[in-house]
Amino acid sequence: MTLRAPLALALFLTGCTGLVDPLDSGAPADDAGVDAGPPIIVLPNFTLRSDGWPTGEPLLGAALLDGVLYAASPSGLHALPLTQTTWQPVATPDGGAPTSLQRLGTTLVATVGSGTGKGVWTKTVDTDWLELGTAPTAPAWALTRRGTEYLLATSKGLYAASDLTASFGRRTSATTAPFTGSVEALVAGVGQQRLFALADGGLFFSDTAGSTWAAGPVSGQVTTLTASGAYAFAALAADGGELRSDNYGATFKPMPTPVGAPVAALLFDQNRVWAGTNAGLVTSDDLGMTWAADTHGLPAGLAVRQVVVAGSLLVVDTPNGPYVTQFQ
Repeated sequence: MTLRAPLALALFLTGCTGLVDPLDSGAPADDAGVDAGPPIIVLPNFTLRSDGWPTGEPLLGAALLDGVLYAASPSGLHALPLTQTTWQPVATPDGGAPTSLQRLGTTLVATVGSGTGKGVWTKTVDTDWLELGTAPTAPAWALTRRGTEYLLATSKGLYAASDLTASFGRRTSATTAPFTGSVEALVAGVGQQRLFALADGGLFFSDTAGSTWAAGPVSGQVTTLTASGAYAFAALAADGGELRSDNYGATFKPMPTPVGAPVAALLFDQNRVWAGTNAGLVTSDDLGMTWAADTHGLPAGLAVRQVVVAGSLLVVDTPNGPYVTQFQ
């Protein structure tokens, strides 16, 4: 997967002054002769979208639905229609603070960690935000899909369900690490049996579908981890370097070529690895063997704190606010 310098659109993930994009915006095609309204703004390079974004707040997740880019920050949810340049506040479910946001199929899913709305909330094209009654009513930190089931990290432990509409059953109690506190990330790489969880800077893994957990296989404070297929990538805090696994996360070794700056975020998608560092964005197209700067409109030296695929968009979080571009 490569970023475009000319126009491009493609893929959602597992999902923001130009012409109407010919690819998926999430909206149905207009009938002939019907006014299509304002054109979608094409973003061939990274473009700052800070208008309306809460100053200084980090991006916790992003997803594209029906021609609108949705994003989460600690203060709530925000919406950016692809025809506009300013974020609009979205009524946060019951005033809760989101901890993650993603799109699963045709549904937006937000986990909420505080407030009366703590738990899981969903939204489709045809519905507003609705509380997911099948999930536990408890502070929720992260949700991921593993094969045919959904795993939810909460203050009460790890829960699992065969479908979002099915009842979530508890798989691991809150007295078992890493669920004794808030979980920063829950990673189930495509094609991988091993689960990973980041909590309090430590890395934990499970080979039993989340029933039992152990610390490792990486020691030290891990800032971020991404995985898919046979590969997994992790970064250590305080510029402790980056690690790579080519055996489904069983063991990790230092990357052959260091990224060159402390890494805050990693994203692995379609054989490309993105690394957000305190000095900018770098990418690898050879599974972490080599790295190259990938700016495409990002100011030189600007710290990148998060990298998210949102449908046909790539969104990076910076101290200046979110930058958005299209890719394929």
